[in-house]
Amino acid sequence: MGFNKKWLSNDNVLQTYQTEGLYGLKKEIGRADAIISEKGLSSDIMDVLLETNNNTAETWNKIAQLIKTQK
Repeated sequence: MGFNKKWLSNDNVLQTYQTEGLYGLKKEIGRADAIISEKGLSSDIMDVLLETNNNTAETWNKIAQLIKTQK
């Protein structure tokens, strides 16, 4: 077993959301042991995930709203 770290860039977040939706983004973030985020959208998403229980519908709705404002 290895240590899975994920680089979360703003472009990557937008591309994953456009191609796979919120489920794809949730899947991508969920399988990482550590996440390194870029300043901006990806950092804002991590702030939301860290301040709440990241598996609630309310949390993912907040993240969807963040992404929609970036488009």
